[in-house]
Amino acid sequence: MDFWTVAPILGLSALFIWVWGWVKYAQAPNNSGWRPRASLVGLSAPALSLALWVVGLLLAWRVGWPASESDPLIRHLTTIGGVWIPALGMLVGLAGRPRLILAIVPASIGTVLFWFTTTLP
Repeated sequence: MDFWTVAPILGLSALFIWVWGWVKYAQAPNNSGWRPRASLVGLSAPALSLALWVVGLLLAWRVGWPASESDPLIRHLTTIGGVWIPALGMLVGLAGRPRLILAIVPASIGTVLFWFTTTLP
């Protein structure tokens, strides 16, 4: 199997795992400690990253598709939204609830794969 076959499968499965993580977070009895807050940050990072993807898409449309590849703002947005936010969310989430780590790590990796596959020229 090549990368272009595996990446969409991992990305779609990461979406369902992420939703499962939110359900488990909502069902948790006590959400008032540092572990639940770390889990919240880890689960929120992919959503923030996706919001930045939409902003980047709108900026690329505004600048013009061919010119957007060399635009420094869009490049920085891609680096921050596509790599740093999911990576930092995953690192913070690793300090969260152990059961939710099983949702945070695949969701963060799926987010990076999503950015990688959608922002390549």
